[in-house]
Amino acid sequence: MTVLPMRLYLSKCLLFLFGCLWGGHMHLAGQPSAIIIDADTGNSIDDLYAIAYLLQQAGSRVVALTAAHFNNPDLLSYRHWNGYSTKGIRTMKISYRLNKKLLRAAGCRHYVRCVPGASSMVGRAWGGSAPRPSAASRLIIEEAIKLNDDEKLHVIVTGPVTNVVSAIIEQPQIAHRLVVYAMGGDYDPKKGVWNKAEFNVRNDLNAFDYLLNSEVELHIMPESVARQLVFPKEETQQKLARVGGKLSSCLSKRWQRLGEVEAWSMWDLALAIAYMQPSLAREEEVFTPPENRQRKVWVYTAIDAPAMKAAFWNSYLSPDN
Repeated sequence: MTVLPMRLYLSKCLLFLFGCLWGGHMHLAGQPSAIIIDADTGNSIDDLYAIAYLLQQAGSRVVALTAAHFNNPDLLSYRHWNGYSTKGIRTMKISYRLNKKLLRAAGCRHYVRCVPGASSMVGRAWGGSAPRPSAASRLIIEEAIKLNDDEKLHVIVTGPVTNVVSAIIEQPQIAHRLVVYAMGGDYDPKKGVWNKAEFNVRNDLNAFDYLLNSEVELHIMPESVARQLVFPKEETQQKLARVGGKLSSCLSKRWQRLGEVEAWSMWDLALAIAYMQPSLAREEEVFTPPENRQRKVWVYTAIDAPAMKAAFWNSYLSPDN
């Protein structure tokens, strides 16, 4: 046996052993033809870190960064939301402006398209599936139609799934060409019970239900799993200062805008790292909630949070980045 086959054999053995230790199935998706990041970037902190990580790790496969809204009932009840005045607030526009700023800071604005998304949810407050066409939904359709039948467009969604679902409603034939990775909802693997009372899902329950009912390959990062990845503010700011540069400044200032928050759960970053480094997460194929069309979707049931944190900083602090 030559050296190369032995290395491949050992790698497969280690991969199998990891899966046995986790006690669950680890889904390894194929390489996408293209990646679109769809983010409600203006909502909080972790979206920016997820985007920065994906831009570094996925490289030229990221073809676009689209903006999502983060409309929620608190905007009607309180004067401020995460550092913004809620008077006349336009949440998608906040995400869009921040996306453009982030791409400039990362030096990606010339090859990663940046477009606005829908400003409101699919359907209405009482239900429905009327799409919300936007530049984002049109771009998703455009990129999916480009593909051959054996190719896939991966859409990584860190906010409500309004934009990708609007694209599917507008052009149902693209469904088999999409793989959607979404952060939202909750799932108890021991009881096999779903809970949709989560921020992203609440912001467009109609779209989330539509996606569950569709034929799209779907991977969900539940809130209760993602919250395990926590970054302390002081340590994070110190490491960003060590790297320096426009991107680090952008990430640092974003945290400062939200006030004296001493630690933050990096929900969206957990999804991004699980996507790029599947060995750091466990996925299981489970049935959709009973109120939805019964089919199987992929759900992350565990992550290695310390390893994810190290993976982010090893990537970000690398002299090559």
